[in-house]
Amino acid sequence: MLGDRPFEKDTNLIPAPSALPLLETKLHPPLLSGKLVRRTCLLEQLDASLNYKVTVLQAPAGSGKTTLVNQWRHLHFPDAQDTSGADAVLAWLSLDVGDNDLLRFWRYLMTACLKFLAPEQQASGQAALALLSPLTPSPFEPPALDSALTQLLNTLAHSPFEGLLVIDDYHVIEDARVHETLAFFINHLPARAHVLLLSRSEPPLPLLRWRARGEVYELQTSDLRFSLQETAAFFRQALPHDLSPMGLQQLDNKLEGWAAGLRLLSLALSKWRTQEAIEQAVLSLGALDTAADRSLLDYFVYEILETQPEPMQSFLLQTSILGRLSATLCVAVTGDEQSVAQLEAVQQAGLFLEALEGPGGWYRYHALFAAAMRHEAERRLGEERLCTLSLRASMWYEQEALLTEAIEAAYLAQDIERVARLIERVHTQNFSEPQTMLRWMEQLPEAVVRAHPMLCFLFATELRFPVKLWFAQEAALATEVAAIPDGERVRIERLLQLAEEGWQRSGDVSWIGATWAHRALSALLDEAPFSSVVHFARQALIFLPRKGALDRRVQMYRSTCLYFVGKEKLDLGQVSEALEMLLQAQEDNLPPGNRFLAVDILLTLGKIYLAQGDFALAQTHLRQALLSACKLSDEKVIVEAQRELDRLEGRVETNGLVEPLSAHEERVLHLLIAGLSNQEIASELIISVNTVKYHIKHLYQKLGVSNRLQASEAARQLHLSSASEAQRHEPH
Repeated sequence: MLGDRPFEKDTNLIPAPSALPLLETKLHPPLLSGKLVRRTCLLEQLDASLNYKVTVLQAPAGSGKTTLVNQWRHLHFPDAQDTSGADAVLAWLSLDVGDNDLLRFWRYLMTACLKFLAPEQQASGQAALALLSPLTPSPFEPPALDSALTQLLNTLAHSPFEGLLVIDDYHVIEDARVHETLAFFINHLPARAHVLLLSRSEPPLPLLRWRARGEVYELQTSDLRFSLQETAAFFRQALPHDLSPMGLQQLDNKLEGWAAGLRLLSLALSKWRTQEAIEQAVLSLGALDTAADRSLLDYFVYEILETQPEPMQSFLLQTSILGRLSATLCVAVTGDEQSVAQLEAVQQAGLFLEALEGPGGWYRYHALFAAAMRHEAERRLGEERLCTLSLRASMWYEQEALLTEAIEAAYLAQDIERVARLIERVHTQNFSEPQTMLRWMEQLPEAVVRAHPMLCFLFATELRFPVKLWFAQEAALATEVAAIPDGERVRIERLLQLAEEGWQRSGDVSWIGATWAHRALSALLDEAPFSSVVHFARQALIFLPRKGALDRRVQMYRSTCLYFVGKEKLDLGQVSEALEMLLQAQEDNLPPGNRFLAVDILLTLGKIYLAQGDFALAQTHLRQALLSACKLSDEKVIVEAQRELDRLEGRVETNGLVEPLSAHEERVLHLLIAGLSNQEIASELIISVNTVKYHIKHLYQKLGVSNRLQASEAARQLHLSSASEAQRHEPH
């Protein structure tokens, strides 16, 4: 209970974030081209990799990682969409930079893993996922990632399928907590579950430990290079004529088996119709420096882009700003109804456009091709035109309720006011990507933030209560995270003041109360004296009406502040007022609410009823507190609630007390109630002050109270006052 442990960090009452729909195309691999070289040796190695817990396929961009695994998927997992009757099931997750948000990463990964569960297990899997994104999230309780992962792993352990999770583009992940939690997940996977990581760089995972245990299978760049025979097979499919041995050797020397280079060159050579022309082009091919961006850019522009008709060039440049494309999105961005036909033409021409599985008809450009087209679009179209295109994309995303994408596109459009409005809108929804929110906030100009009080408040909240605080498993780490520089504190306080000023102008006084509640929670995190926490909570309640419906987020702040102030009143012996405030705090803690706060409220109510002598209600609340605390693994509340229950349920039938009072304790109680000091009681009873303190300590324990006022109230409820008065003059 917070009042009893004011010097311990309790991050359970600090606002936590909430979630948006997932982009389904990230959960499907690209559709395969009809013309692929069967790379038998590599396919056999991937077959062998299923004997290992984790496989790492590491190679540079354009090495053919995704295509190889996708080809193998079709052979080893012929129908990845239908798990009925299957023994082996594959799930796919394509990552992007935005997945450095810990909660977003796990929402995607856990959703992918649902494919491994039998129909009767889906409810358990969905329940685990729901822990990260509840339908009605509390703004105060952090998502239970540990519980979610544990529940999912336990469910996977009973899956009837052999499962393979493919994670593509893992190199984009830089967040250390994502690496840590994924390592935990992989370490505890059941024997029939496997993970295949595709990355351009070696992932910062415990590979050495896995290697020592024989749990990891690795494929490197050298493994993925096309052999001379595979290069010949590739060009037999791509060109109308076979290349000579000399021509093949020239290509092998220049490209060194680089898959993307083979594809690039095949498109360039396809414009030549005679064998002589093709041979001449190959033999005169200059050095292709794969490390030089300029060389790649020139190749894409001059050999691919400029060989297309003008309408196709325009389409490629305008849509290069899009990470993923659909027909309706392309029409919205280009303003041209012919974009539907252009998109189909791009796909048919094999211009580095990959179709994505799943509904909606989504596509994406090859990363290298997209980068080259964007670079050329900047040169040809200019910044103003690109901003207009990005704004159109943002508006389309907003209409489709894809608010995360709408915000990112608005940033590209440099429409900062639109960004601000969309962030405020996304805040009202089920959004659980705090790092994403902080990144957006950091990019906003100060003038824009100042003009939006809600943005000021959100920014202050993200700065003061960072997401890594929720996942600090050790007290020392939590202390380090909670400690912020003085300059940052000044910044946070300034943001809160700006929020207050804005809400004062708009008359939104209840949110002013939220700023003071923010300060109360910050003081709690700083391990400030509990009186400081209560001071801020009282200030908050000035702006928060004691009763009545408020914005749900504000009402949760009111619940916390009522708890803080009510707890202080109980400590001061103002039991009736404390009860009133705690009951209102309980009512305000709307379901699902903050479960940790709910447990603290139950425990405190149990103590109040115990002090009032209502043992039945005390027992009910204490048992509820104990049960809920066990579910949350809240050790401190478990110990305290159990101690109170042991005392309550172990009492003898003497005036309803846990233990009967001794004659000395009853005399001390009478004098205590009369208002005498410890020294005065000692003089009256002709005993030392230390003996008085000893009797008071045990008297408090037997009455279940912690101060004189509570003792007085308990004595009145138990009718002990008159008994002690009658015994007052008995011999010592």
